[in-house]
Amino acid sequence: MKTMTKNLLRSFLLIVSIGYFTMAKAQCSASFTYTLGTNGQASFTSTSTWTGSGAQLFWNPGDGSGSGYGNTYNHTYIANGTYYVTLFLNVDSSTCTSADTVPVVITNVTTPCTLAASYTYSIGANGVVSFTSNSTGTNSATKYYWNFGDGSGRQLLTGTPSHTYTIQGLYKVWLITMDTGTAYCADSTIQNIDVTTADSNTCGLHANFLYSIGANGHVTFTNTSAGYTYGTISTWNPGDGSGATATNASTFNHIYIANGTYNVNLLDQIFTSYDTLTGNDTAYCTDTITIPINITNVTVPCTLSANFIAINDTALGEITVISNSTGTNSGTQYYWGQGADSVAVTLGSDTMMFNYTSNGTYYIKLVVKDTGTAFCADSIVLPINISNRDSLHASYSSTYLGDSIGIGYEYNFYSTSTGVNGNTWYLWNPGDTTAADSGIGMTYYNHNYKYPGVHTVTLSVWFASYPKIKPHGTMSYTRYDFSSYSQNIYISSPQGIANITDVGSGMSLYPTPNNGQFRMVLNNVSDGNANVEIINVLGETMYKVMMQVSNGRLQQDINLQNAPNGSYFVRVVTPGKVYVGRTVISNR
Repeated sequence: MKTMTKNLLRSFLLIVSIGYFTMAKAQCSASFTYTLGTNGQASFTSTSTWTGSGAQLFWNPGDGSGSGYGNTYNHTYIANGTYYVTLFLNVDSSTCTSADTVPVVITNVTTPCTLAASYTYSIGANGVVSFTSNSTGTNSATKYYWNFGDGSGRQLLTGTPSHTYTIQGLYKVWLITMDTGTAYCADSTIQNIDVTTADSNTCGLHANFLYSIGANGHVTFTNTSAGYTYGTISTWNPGDGSGATATNASTFNHIYIANGTYNVNLLDQIFTSYDTLTGNDTAYCTDTITIPINITNVTVPCTLSANFIAINDTALGEITVISNSTGTNSGTQYYWGQGADSVAVTLGSDTMMFNYTSNGTYYIKLVVKDTGTAFCADSIVLPINISNRDSLHASYSSTYLGDSIGIGYEYNFYSTSTGVNGNTWYLWNPGDTTAADSGIGMTYYNHNYKYPGVHTVTLSVWFASYPKIKPHGTMSYTRYDFSSYSQNIYISSPQGIANITDVGSGMSLYPTPNNGQFRMVLNNVSDGNANVEIINVLGETMYKVMMQVSNGRLQQDINLQNAPNGSYFVRVVTPGKVYVGRTVISNR
């Protein structure tokens, strides 16, 4: 009878649970068993079944104290009574959910648990966080278990531990307080802690390095940073006032010219994206470290000081570089790097000649070295500017084609720009409030002016694919070639030309001339219906269509490939206004 009552109650509670959980038939079923310990202790074990993966088990002990999760669950009740314990089963969230609720009768609570876990914390420098338990109901035998949320696991510590986080981020820190004995008691609490002072961010980069001191102040530094990968930029500052050096190599060599203690700094940067608008890389992760080193073996000080001058030759793109380094001797070696990031250098003489194929700013590196027991080296990187190669220069010529009744004043413009190629963009601005027209390879431009006056016509040219160079100390850099040219067009009043219906609007017909296929664009038009007509010089209508003006703009692609060569008028009729343009069909 007791078993039947229990089963009936379980079935009733399961039916009630269906109202709260969406369950998939025959895919999962929640169930559990339990055992009771001393002084209100209860241990629960799931016997649930399911198919699929990603199952999650959540427990509600029924006493309002919160919930737990996992295949097993331990809980201490602080008062006698009947508690309805529910196990929730979720499989892949949406695949299947199930719940099982069982009444648990507690009768052996003789010493109520009064533990209430809580804690405060303070975040210090270098990722150190100090915790202080202010839990209530504790005594001298209370145990404090801490889980700091960074994978270090649960640890039995005091009520006032400190923990060091190596990576910046948000951590869930869990405190469990426990008393043992016949009145076993436990309570827990969890908080989210945002650690922003750790010496590494979310990419896991942790700067560090080793070094070895060689003869006469020679030191080799080796990057041992955690998270260091190919492409990491390491900037080394040896601390002797010689300046910082950026490299993507894992080692760095430096010569100290005097004994002493030097604070060596390493800054690591990892770049993930390249901004084509600014020409800069975007660093999402950086970390730095400073370590003091003591130099005691400098007996023959290095007096080399690298320097050179650069002379622009008359030949296009040629540069002559001449070393004027000091502290050199007959055995001094000269290593040169040409352009890019100047990491690679080759042995040469004290005078070299370099050739550059395009204009721009380049960086030349000189490394001077002496060999022997007092091995000595020094280096310098200097910018040089190439400006005498053929470069991009905008220019154009224009032809006045005359004025026509109802059309305006027609001009043709032809680009005479130099330094262009097949990827060059041309932007034509006629200077009369009409929208500018642009495109790759648009070397020819036709325009009708609707009113007399002075109009400044501007041609701008640039490359669709931008040339790139890599200055010293950066990953990459985009150089934008750009040139523009302007001149004034003087238009006087025409003879016998009709008034333009609306001089504030601009009709564009392009290309002109064309093979019968062209586009008509009309701006600043009142919304509504508009009739578009194409009329030949004899007054015959060759094309007619009704269109809808939307947002003040009318655009139509027109096909008159069967029409004979000649001039054609384009007329757009709207309520109260008429707009006229002209195009030419030829070259067919």
